[in-house]
Amino acid sequence: MTQLLTARRWRSVFWAWLALALAAAASYRQVAALFFVNEDFTWLWRCRVEHAMDWLWVLARDSMGGSYSWRPLVQLSFAAQQWIWGWNPTPIHLWALGWHLLAAAVLIWALAARTGVLAAWLGALVFAVHPLQVESLAWASALGGPLSTALLCLAVLGAVVGSWSPFRVAPLFFLALAAQENALAGLLLVPLGMWLVGKQPAVRLANMVVALSVAAVLFLLWRWLASPAGVAPPGSFLERGSPASLASSSLLMLNRFTQGVAAVAGSDSSFLGGLLCLLWVALAAQRWRQGDGLALWGFLWFAVSLLPYTTLLFGLAPRYYHLPFAGFGASVASLAAGLEAAGQSRRWLARLLIVLAGVGWFAGWQRPIREEIRVWQTRGGKTQALLADVGRLVPEVPPRARFAFYGLGDLRLKEGVFVFGLEDALRLLYRDGSVGAVFRPFGVLEPDEIRLVYWQGRLWRLGEQPS
Repeated sequence: MTQLLTARRWRSVFWAWLALALAAAASYRQVAALFFVNEDFTWLWRCRVEHAMDWLWVLARDSMGGSYSWRPLVQLSFAAQQWIWGWNPTPIHLWALGWHLLAAAVLIWALAARTGVLAAWLGALVFAVHPLQVESLAWASALGGPLSTALLCLAVLGAVVGSWSPFRVAPLFFLALAAQENALAGLLLVPLGMWLVGKQPAVRLANMVVALSVAAVLFLLWRWLASPAGVAPPGSFLERGSPASLASSSLLMLNRFTQGVAAVAGSDSSFLGGLLCLLWVALAAQRWRQGDGLALWGFLWFAVSLLPYTTLLFGLAPRYYHLPFAGFGASVASLAAGLEAAGQSRRWLARLLIVLAGVGWFAGWQRPIREEIRVWQTRGGKTQALLADVGRLVPEVPPRARFAFYGLGDLRLKEGVFVFGLEDALRLLYRDGSVGAVFRPFGVLEPDEIRLVYWQGRLWRLGEQPS
């Protein structure tokens, strides 16, 4: 490891990462002030620690009850943050940003071992600064993305660039799986990187595959024992059927994948995504013929880690891009290194173009990033205001109190406020697990319920006269 740092001018790598970290911090500086939304309250309520044995429970059981994929490291993070800071979103958002910056640091370190430092800086910057990354930092429940990506990138660094033994890489892979399930892509990405980029001996490659496979089997066994959640992504449209239905499903997955490629350029056009995909593969193949498999590996990284989410019923969400984006950054670094190598006689010009590309990337995405953060500010602000109204209108509740909410339809469907998680938010508010909540249509009245009506942007208790 020390040799790797010395050989690659670790001071230059550090300063390049520091510049990148400042750019990312400037881009996402408003994220720390965002409030919790939706499932965040469920994670907070079910991952709270009040007794000594609760720490073991947080790791050993699915706090989401199998309704979502089991993520013990995320559960442990929520438990620790709440135990230290209480009901405070700022430390959780900063924790996610810290893992995001760590992933960028590991990525720039790994890329610099195969490209110049400047090309590695551009690749890591492309990964670190993009509006698609906002959701992974703004939504506390999406912590698994940055956490898993950082751990998997560290495993990649040790296996592909360094000379770590499989016994050091496999535990990192295991921990990445414990943060988010799409880290299973590492089972392919690490061997592919060792072959395409590291060009390592077949014996070491085989040993690594065995070690990673054992780690994956052990994790899946633990997951099977701890969680009733299925192996397939939740909400998948894939099902057994005729060859025709499977063919149409495959075409839908391909269409969503090309849309995913287009999203990197800020578009939702499948046609543009298809063209960009072909261009990406062509440039990667050319670099491979020139002896550099990094760009091709980056494309495979993007595809392998994104494709499983194309099966989701409602399509791709921004948080699913966190790991794939690291692969895109690797391809960009390879292409930048090719540009730098092609301009041997005028290397200063090539380096200037790389710097300008990085500055342009950073500047061009600032407005979309701010707009995306503003969406989360609105959702979080309305969520916080709604809970504040509940606390004002109903300061105390008896055990097993049941809240009935009226008129929240538009707020939930159009603003995304408490689509899920309202009941757990009330349990946190009153520190009582027996509190319940239901959404009622107007005209339906049930006895012994605390009735609250959302009207003109505020919450009112039924029978109270709005001013």
